[in-house]
Amino acid sequence: IIHSIEMSCGDVENVDELVEKLVWILANMRTHGRKGGDGSADATLMDEAQKEKFKDVYDAVKNFGLKEEGGNRVPDRECQEAGIGLHSLLVSCLRYCHMPEIRQAIIRCIGNLVFGISRYSTQQYTYLIKHAIDNGVLGVMMTTLRNANSTNQEKREAIRVLNNIASATAFDSLLLELGVVEELERILVSFRTEKEEINLIAISVGCLSHLCYNENNKEYLVKAGVADALLPIVSSMSAKHKFVRAMMGIACLVGDEEKHPALEASEALVKSITAALVASLNKKPYPPDSNTFNEPGNVIKGLFFLAGNENNKILFSKYGTIDVLVKALQGNSHPDYLLERAASTLRRLCFNPEVALSINNVPGFKAFLQRMADKKEANVKKPSLNFHESLSALAWQLENFEHEQQHDFHHQVATNSLSQVMLSYNWSHQDIVLRVNRYLCDHNIHTWIDVEQMQGSTLEAMSRAVESSDVVLVFFSKDYKNSANCRLEADYAHKLGKHIIPIRVDTYDPDGWLGLLLGTKLWYDVRNENNMDALNKLREEISGKINSSPVSKQLEADVASPLTPPALPQMPKLSLDAPSVKLSDSVFSIASWSREEVLAFASKIQNDKLVHVFKSSEMTGSALMSLAISAVLEGPVATAEKLRAGVSKPLAKCHFGVLLAFAAKLYELGVKGSVDA
Repeated sequence: IIHSIEMSCGDVENVDELVEKLVWILANMRTHGRKGGDGSADATLMDEAQKEKFKDVYDAVKNFGLKEEGGNRVPDRECQEAGIGLHSLLVSCLRYCHMPEIRQAIIRCIGNLVFGISRYSTQQYTYLIKHAIDNGVLGVMMTTLRNANSTNQEKREAIRVLNNIASATAFDSLLLELGVVEELERILVSFRTEKEEINLIAISVGCLSHLCYNENNKEYLVKAGVADALLPIVSSMSAKHKFVRAMMGIACLVGDEEKHPALEASEALVKSITAALVASLNKKPYPPDSNTFNEPGNVIKGLFFLAGNENNKILFSKYGTIDVLVKALQGNSHPDYLLERAASTLRRLCFNPEVALSINNVPGFKAFLQRMADKKEANVKKPSLNFHESLSALAWQLENFEHEQQHDFHHQVATNSLSQVMLSYNWSHQDIVLRVNRYLCDHNIHTWIDVEQMQGSTLEAMSRAVESSDVVLVFFSKDYKNSANCRLEADYAHKLGKHIIPIRVDTYDPDGWLGLLLGTKLWYDVRNENNMDALNKLREEISGKINSSPVSKQLEADVASPLTPPALPQMPKLSLDAPSVKLSDSVFSIASWSREEVLAFASKIQNDKLVHVFKSSEMTGSALMSLAISAVLEGPVATAEKLRAGVSKPLAKCHFGVLLAFAAKLYELGVKGSVDA
């Protein structure tokens, strides 16, 4: 064992000393048992020299792997990496040593070696933990928890090891399999009883909360009743028992249920959560006089789920939580993943008008969002894609809220020469949605569907889609209800007075904001692809809604009149009938256009998606000429229909509005033989 340690640890300072202490434990502590029920060392079995050696060993072992930094005990990375070779010896000492104090020191040493490892790269901390597990660390910790003779101090240190491993999330499934959750729940049962040991309960709460932060553990933890086990801790508002951590854990488990009673936070609780958030962002402990450091990303994750409750939204605004999140964004000094969570939380809070107003009134915040969206200033850190999309979406929400406050929605409602149905859905059920879309298209119903998972600035495209649609199909599910973007679509459609038709895609029954919005509307079950009756009835209702829409009535009155859809910028006036216009004499010269000329034409459409299709396909001058002739002879609308039907496969994937704008340019090309700037 010593030879293997020397080979793996090298010349790291203090390792040789620790090995000597551990070997002494193996040689001397096996003969020392426990005394009475308190588990204290049996001093009568040791002479004075052994007692002195005992204290020296205890201090050296329990502090290995840590170092002093800024008045705090922090991980010693060099020792942690060297400690990989020590796990076997440490576990051997635990198996043979029965003296509680020494066992406690050894377990603490193991905990030190995996303390703070979530700060490492995934590859690094996975390697460190895997080595510990391979050498039996988890098995020894579970034995310590289940052993009736283990002292509370030993159990506390064992849970600390499990807590440190849980903070890295990579091995959570193994922790659940070993029964860690059930052991921790048994400890929480002693809360507020004569058997209660505060430090033991506090570390148990910390470990459970770390498991709650991992979405993959949610189903298991909910079934295990973890939320109910943590609730008394929250109700106690006891800082010693880590009640803030308990609340964050509960929020992650039941946050999808906006009206769950456990999510209803008191004013005192919101104040404490806000204080914990400030401390975590500043890398300070909370409570201030404790050694509990919260990871800010986890605190904000809990806030996100708590923000689903309407009462909490008001309290977060009242007690400064929103100001802290805004300040974190404006400071732009934290990691992008953390700022993205902060932006997402603010987006969720913005669904409350009072909160949206308070965010809108924060001095300089709207200008900050604009700067981040434009990314023009050299001193502005360029955000990652997800963070940028969240900021853009937040800016869109706030701008839309201003229009609503000014009763300014009328200017956003677009008229469209073609009745359109929008399919609003969450990507988790895209297969069902695409099947319905295919059915509607086959029955000549014009649809708008996002097949590229829009986010951020593309919310503008979403808003135009809602504005230009007569009917919005809401494919409701739990994931739909929990999606901020889906809620934006549904809320916006409702505010504009669009016909909303609910579509069932799973067993979820609408609740919260979605239940309120859908109310008692008749929904259609399209889960079974053979249920043609549901699809036929859906088509009949859509047809009825379209025929009764203001756009359709206007279209019937002015079917031969030119129409200009505002939702499609720079759209020439179109007629549904093929225009009797003479082809340009020079149109046939388009066939000789070079690749560069074809791409230059595409750029004039001013649509990035179309330009991308042109670049990635072999669109030739000859093919472009044929399409231009079709646009003149058959009309832009008929040409757009052909494109969507698959005349040009790359273009068939584009939205119909894009194809219609393209067909209008083709018409201009065919008439003039060129396209004016």
